[in-house]
Amino acid sequence: MVRAAAAQKADIPELPAEPSSLREDFLVIFQSMAAQIHQPPGQLVRSLLAASLAQQAPSMAELSWGMGSNMMQAVASRAVSRGELQAAPAPLALRAPVDLFKQRFISHGQVEDEFIRQLVDQIAVPLWTAATRKE
Repeated sequence: MVRAAAAQKADIPELPAEPSSLREDFLVIFQSMAAQIHQPPGQLVRSLLAASLAQQAPSMAELSWGMGSNMMQAVASRAVSRGELQAAPAPLALRAPVDLFKQRFISHGQVEDEFIRQLVDQIAVPLWTAATRKE
């Protein structure tokens, strides 16, 4: 029942029309996620996430049905198509931005625009571009 409610509430955002950029795609994804978690079901999801860390509730992957990783794969594919990335990032690098976003949500109960900009500009874009650079 909780999964069904969370799944109905979660919307996968539309990415900006091309031409876009890796940075712009990241900002759209994370701002959309932040807007959704700031709505009333957000605190329920936060409680479930905290409980899942103690293995008392379904894991985040089970609750989200992989939406975070699917969104990151879509962002990576678009960046590769535009030539911003030479290849899709490895799984750990692909997951890192969403994992940091989730950690912020769990520990602070909200994710502010300033944090999103820092996550994108200081971590996500540099990590992905460095991780896919061919030597």
